[in-house]
Amino acid sequence: MAIETYCDQTINATLTLGSSNSEAKLIFDASGFDTGVIEVNSFEAMQVDAQDGLYELMSNTSGQNHTITGVMGSDVHLNYDGTTKLTTKDYGILISGELNISTINNVSTDTDKFLVSDSGTVKYRTGAQVLSDIGGAPASYINAATFATGTGIITGTGVGSAGFTVDIDGRYPVGNAANTPFYIDLQQNPVGTTYGQGVSSLPTYYFGQRAGDNDHMRIYAESASTNDITAVWQIEDDIEAGLTWLFRNKKTYSPYTATDALKIDGDGDVTVGKDLTVTGGDITLSGTGRIQGIDTVSASTDAVNKAYVDAQGGIGGSGTASFIPMFTAGTTLGNSQISQANIGTGNAKRITVSQARMTITGSGGDADGGTLNLTSNSARLGIATVAYPGSITEPEASLDVGKNARIRGSLNVGSTNEQYLFVSTTGDNPVGYVKMGYYGSGVEWGSSTSTTRTPQYTTGFGSGGKVVEDARYYTFKISFANMGTIDTVPRVLIAQDTGPYTYIIEDFYVFQDNASAGNAGPVFNSDLRLDYKWTPAVGAVRTSPAWVVPQPNINSGTAMRTRRTLIQGVSASAFPSGFPGGGQQEGSGTAYARASIILTADSVSSSSNSGDYYLRLKVKKVNINNDIINNTQIITIT
Repeated sequence: MAIETYCDQTINATLTLGSSNSEAKLIFDASGFDTGVIEVNSFEAMQVDAQDGLYELMSNTSGQNHTITGVMGSDVHLNYDGTTKLTTKDYGILISGELNISTINNVSTDTDKFLVSDSGTVKYRTGAQVLSDIGGAPASYINAATFATGTGIITGTGVGSAGFTVDIDGRYPVGNAANTPFYIDLQQNPVGTTYGQGVSSLPTYYFGQRAGDNDHMRIYAESASTNDITAVWQIEDDIEAGLTWLFRNKKTYSPYTATDALKIDGDGDVTVGKDLTVTGGDITLSGTGRIQGIDTVSASTDAVNKAYVDAQGGIGGSGTASFIPMFTAGTTLGNSQISQANIGTGNAKRITVSQARMTITGSGGDADGGTLNLTSNSARLGIATVAYPGSITEPEASLDVGKNARIRGSLNVGSTNEQYLFVSTTGDNPVGYVKMGYYGSGVEWGSSTSTTRTPQYTTGFGSGGKVVEDARYYTFKISFANMGTIDTVPRVLIAQDTGPYTYIIEDFYVFQDNASAGNAGPVFNSDLRLDYKWTPAVGAVRTSPAWVVPQPNINSGTAMRTRRTLIQGVSASAFPSGFPGGGQQEGSGTAYARASIILTADSVSSSSNSGDYYLRLKVKKVNINNDIINNTQIITIT
């Protein structure tokens, strides 16, 4: 059904347009007029200009000052008091005037956006961009901490090594208890890390404050190792100047008097405002440091300066470093001839007495003095060691003498009266003798206790009483197999000398050592001999027997089969009928005989058994010129 009227109508009820399943429309047919108007209670609420496509909503009819106007398909304007305040545009909304929002809710996401005006257009910038726009820089600290009001503990929640800052105003009563101290407890810096000389990194946790131009004050603790803690109050300056630690006492009322009680400069100078008292300790000056400004002395414990000491007329003088001083006059010190120097890397000292004679007086013994006693087990006394060939600069024995030594009394080598070597010089008739008190008593005869004491040499006294080597013991070892070939290949025991020397055998014996009892050695079909053999430069070879082990002795059944048998040799010169020329060394023209010593036999049958022979010889080496012809104590028989 449609309602169509041609004159004014009044409806005093609800007018419903459309239904649940049909479209509702309110159509105005102006019958040729350009505009249509809807009025409510004589209030013109809406006006539409169909010809120009304009529409307008009004809040009242009085001046029509609160309106919404627009053009179909174009802008919409919100007007207040005849002035457009908000206009819809193709790019958004244009606001003319202020924007007042009564409620703004907190945002929990996308928080890094801050609204700004770009020539009247609202846009956003990030936090970093805003900081750059205003010429700022990131803070050195992360202001991130939680404060527990129940305990009064502030806990940092910042990350990294920047730490956090806390602004504390007054004292907070911990646990709501009055007058409870407030404290801040930082976390521990890494153990084993220090931040001193040459270290560019900062401690992880510290208290700090910035001052000056990029300068800082920091308070922290560091630990070089476990149970090793150092409290550090550190001042940092980028030009390394103007550093000062100052302990100041300042009044809080006018005239606000300030007293600098203690000041420490950056280079370590300390200034104390008043007295400095040291209890139970020392004041130590190292390097070239000195105490200055001491000019009065009143008590016996007062320190004095150099001017005061000089004025008292005390001991003066000068000296050289490392020299032991001596009084050169009644009150004057100077150098003595004794100086001291370090030796090596230890604590040893060298005492030097230069161009002086040292005399030790006294009656002898520890009580009366006159004793020089070097108590250390490693102590050494050197006398004229630099005079020895090779310039021995340090003594190499407990007593080391580089030049001649003279002992005018007796010399005893031994603890008390052993007289291992005793030289007597007084009280004897004739005066002087040498005694070896340890020998001849049967205690150490031969080599009964040590291989190092086996006789290898015999000595004699030469001209002027010099002890010289007289004879030498040789010990040779030859196996059963090699002994079985000495008839065809004689063995040279001592080679012929090239100088005016020859050899004389004074003793000879053989020790036979079978590998086991009953295993016979080689069969000697002739005597075992030691021969003198000389091969002159010109002429025939000279050979003569020197010592002999007779064939019956070395070849007896018992001797051949018994282990460890000692067989004594016999000098060939003792059997002239059996050994013509025995012991003789024949020369050649003007040449002296210089014989070698040969081990040989005329005939030997070898043995397959194992064993060894040991040959022990006592040999004298004779210099024909010195020992015989030119002997200084030669006696001529007339």
